[in-house]
Amino acid sequence: MNALLLLAMAGGDAHAWEHIGLVWDRDDFPIEWYITDYVEDSLEDPYHHEVIETAYSNWEVDAPCARLNFDNLGVREGYNQGQTTEGINTFAYDDPDDQVGSGTLAVTYTIGTGDVAFTRGGDTYQWYLEGDIIYNDDLGWATTEDIANGQCNNEYSVEAVTTHEIGHQLGMGHSCEQNDDCPDLDHRYAVMYWSTGPCDNYQGQLKDDDIEGINALYGPFCEFEATEDSERFGGAPLEICFELNCSEEYTSITWDFGDGNTSNEESPCHTYEDKGQFTINLAIEGEEEECGTWEYTEREQAFVLVCGEPEPSEGFGGLFTYEGVSGLTYQMINQTDTSVYGCIDQIAWHVFKGEELVQEIQAWSPKIEFAEEGDYRVVLNVGGPGGVSAAELNIEVTEVSEGCVTAPVGAGFASLFIGLGAAVRRRRSV
Repeated sequence: MNALLLLAMAGGDAHAWEHIGLVWDRDDFPIEWYITDYVEDSLEDPYHHEVIETAYSNWEVDAPCARLNFDNLGVREGYNQGQTTEGINTFAYDDPDDQVGSGTLAVTYTIGTGDVAFTRGGDTYQWYLEGDIIYNDDLGWATTEDIANGQCNNEYSVEAVTTHEIGHQLGMGHSCEQNDDCPDLDHRYAVMYWSTGPCDNYQGQLKDDDIEGINALYGPFCEFEATEDSERFGGAPLEICFELNCSEEYTSITWDFGDGNTSNEESPCHTYEDKGQFTINLAIEGEEEECGTWEYTEREQAFVLVCGEPEPSEGFGGLFTYEGVSGLTYQMINQTDTSVYGCIDQIAWHVFKGEELVQEIQAWSPKIEFAEEGDYRVVLNVGGPGGVSAAELNIEVTEVSEGCVTAPVGAGFASLFIGLGAAVRRRRSV
């Protein structure tokens, strides 16, 4: 994954923080960084290093729950800055190829490994490989001290811009975009707002919106999964037990199993009595000495699939019926209930003439072309996590005009398993 993130000079809807879909592995901390040997004329050395360290410190100090830490590895001499895939985080004030472009203060090139880190809230996150930051070398930069002392002449705060770009390097998106209406001042003046003005260092300090966003990536968290001996997919009734892993101690916990039942136990077991797909919601509250009170929620959509034995859809008396199409071709009409997605995952049709098996078909509602007129027996087996069901119909096949033959409604439904070698097999003992 490769995303280009810009901070423009000069906004839709007020909304909270955004993420770019990349996150550092905790094993990669402290995040290591270099600076190129180019010296910006408007800044005196060693301020180049100091301001980056200050910007990193802004994230560490203002968001202690995130447990961020960084390591300055010094100067990369002779480095030809630009977008790379070498896994080294580099800051560059030199931009000879004009990669930043006019009207933009700085660019963060974010590169992921392509490996999925986790999925949360419907969004998939990848592990970070590197985040290079390049400044616009056609602009004048002001120190935080110059701005505070009124010695800024239409220059831009290098601390505010660096703090913003490091936010991108950590996986943060913008609080509001360029064309958004952004009336909430906590979003408008957040570090991660899309823009900043000259001689303005206000956006160098993290606001609640920035802190909430970075904590969502690196702050206290809890993960849950089904225990090793629990099945997440099966027939009703289905019991599933959960195990929990939290990075910090917590003070309260609430499980919502998605079927109207809840629990405050640490690692509960729950029995689902009815079929359906169920989303698990977990809400955790805790208190930690460095970061105070914290809250965390985890939502796993369709985490549990509970099925019954296949049955006809509501209003139908059988698993299937049929109608004549033309000649010796008949259309099978599958009436199996599919209201719970995933409960039917195997299907088999078997056509007999007398005791002889003459056709085997795996399709939802196939057209069957009979070789000749006569009496046939058609058997449907359908199965899934809840078990299998079968139905059969006897069809007197005659050559018909289009749409002239229709089976009786609900004909031939049987809640039994037809024991054929190619038929579906039961997945769960009941």
